[in-house]
Amino acid sequence: ASYAPRFKEGKQVVAAVKEKYAGRPVTSYGHSLAGSIAERSGAEKVVTLNKGAGIGDIGKTIKPSQVDIRTKYDLPSALSQFQTGGTRIQLAGTVNPLDTHMVKQLPDQFFF
Repeated sequence: ASYAPRFKEGKQVVAAVKEKYAGRPVTSYGHSLAGSIAERSGAEKVVTLNKGAGIGDIGKTIKPSQVDIRTKYDLPSALSQFQTGGTRIQLAGTVNPLDTHMVKQLPDQFFF
C-alpha cells in the first residue's frame, strides 16, 4: 500500500505526456520498482529491466508491446518469469545478488 502513490503518479505522468503529445505513442522505461510502475503506467510501449514482481504478478499477461529484460540471477524480478506475453530477454548476469540487479549489467547495445 505504501507504494500506491508512486503507481498513481506514474499513471498521471503518462496521461499528461499523452495529452501534450496527442497522437504519438508513449514509451515508459523503468528499472526495478520503476519497471513495475512503467508496466502499470498506461503507456503504449514499456521496456523494463529487472522489474520488481510480487505474488500478484504470477500468471499475469503483459502487453505484446512490452519488453522485459532480466538478468538470470536477479531476485527482485524472479517472479516475473511466471508472466506470459510480451517479449523477454534474459541476460547472463552474475551470481552476485547486488551486481546482478544493477543497470550496469545491460550490454552497450541496449543504450540509445
